[in-house]
Amino acid sequence: MREWEVYSSVFGIQWHITPRCDKNCLHCYVRDPETYKKELENELSQEDLVKICDRIEEFKNKYNANVSVSITGGNPLLRKEYRNIVKRLKKEKIPITILGNVYKLDEEVDFLKYNIKEYQLSLDGTEEFNDKVRGPGSWEETMRGIDILKSNNIEVGIMYTVSKDNMNYIKEVYDICSEKQVNRFSFDRVVPLGNAKDMVLPSASDYKNFLYNIYLHTVSKGGSILALKDQLFKPLLNEMGLFKPKQTNKIINGCLVGVSGLSILADGTVYPCRRLPIEIGRLPEQSIEEIFFDSPELNELREYESIAGCGECDLLPYCRGNRCVAYAQKKDYFSEDPQCWRCKE
Repeated sequence: MREWEVYSSVFGIQWHITPRCDKNCLHCYVRDPETYKKELENELSQEDLVKICDRIEEFKNKYNANVSVSITGGNPLLRKEYRNIVKRLKKEKIPITILGNVYKLDEEVDFLKYNIKEYQLSLDGTEEFNDKVRGPGSWEETMRGIDILKSNNIEVGIMYTVSKDNMNYIKEVYDICSEKQVNRFSFDRVVPLGNAKDMVLPSASDYKNFLYNIYLHTVSKGGSILALKDQLFKPLLNEMGLFKPKQTNKIINGCLVGVSGLSILADGTVYPCRRLPIEIGRLPEQSIEEIFFDSPELNELREYESIAGCGECDLLPYCRGNRCVAYAQKKDYFSEDPQCWRCKE
């Protein structure tokens, strides 16, 4: 098995400080019946939240790591202790993003504008489809939220969760976000777990066409705000002649599972990624160093050449598909990414 050196500029921690939320979106992974009640009944105490901040600072300082933290939920603003966490991490010069919604934003914006890097909201289609997924009035709430954030000079991110049912709305939503001067527009494929367990993903060929069309659309608009988050952009850009891989023994980017980052649940359970429901440790009982470097599951996941369809691919250092989607489909994190067209050829 080849030895890989990992290169990553940022160690990203997604921290779910509460599962509580004023919404119940149709594709929400937090509402997974296997974890939701357990998290709800075992939210960490203020003392344990502070200890996790200590663990993050300890890891950052020991490894001189460029750590970023995304604080989320549920709706993180429903946990009154969120301010203490933000202030503590900011003191350590750790950039903070809030992944939330508009509820309570009005009363919190004066605090947020001085303490966070970005606030991310979600849209999942044009108004009718979005409100079907996220609840009546969600579209208008989000438009208002964008305006609140922009007027307070807080960077705005928009996340769009892609399924077979809403692929065709994304260009229109992107254009609206661009007109409203959103700072960043991202999308991720829906992972069939939690509320989303029965949602359908597109075929590999349809997804390739989707990536191609949204990429060309955003380029044609100039000044693109699109973040090329999906791992399968790399094979697409390679086939378009816009990306040429170099022979390297370094993992440069692609799926971050086992590479750079962790997800912390509201009860202190740690996952490789929130959408990959495999427990690899617990905080604050363990250190981040112990969990990240010594977890048997993470060390197994680092056997990158064992990933079906990736072992002989020249894009392995840059892609490796989406391990969460693969696991949700076959309960095997080494299975092929079901939307990778190269695996189908």
